[in-house]
Amino acid sequence: MRQLTGLFITVLLFLITIAWLTASYMPEFSSSLPKASFETLAAQSVLKGLAIGALVLFLGIQFNLLWTAVSWFRPSSRSPVMEALTEFDIRRSWELLWTALPLVTTLVLLLWLLIGSGIT
Repeated sequence: MRQLTGLFITVLLFLITIAWLTASYMPEFSSSLPKASFETLAAQSVLKGLAIGALVLFLGIQFNLLWTAVSWFRPSSRSPVMEALTEFDIRRSWELLWTALPLVTTLVLLLWLLIGSGIT
């Protein structure tokens, strides 16, 4: 019963999302939706600050995840960690690649944005 409830909620949320996306492109419906604008200098500054804060937070979390993944493979790592790595057949190269990929991708996108915006 619990799985059926979860499936029902998932399908319901999916259908609501599809309905919202479809309706938002209908001119008579989209004109009644609230509009968000950042026309004032103060609002633009707040938006820029929130974006920079979110970027710094994301990069910090990703760096922490990478640091933790690197520490798993140190020889001094605790035995339960080493047991889990061998039990689940976790390869060092693949684990580090997939852990570092979001961090590297975000840094590349940041560099691309900075070069494209002329802020460099």
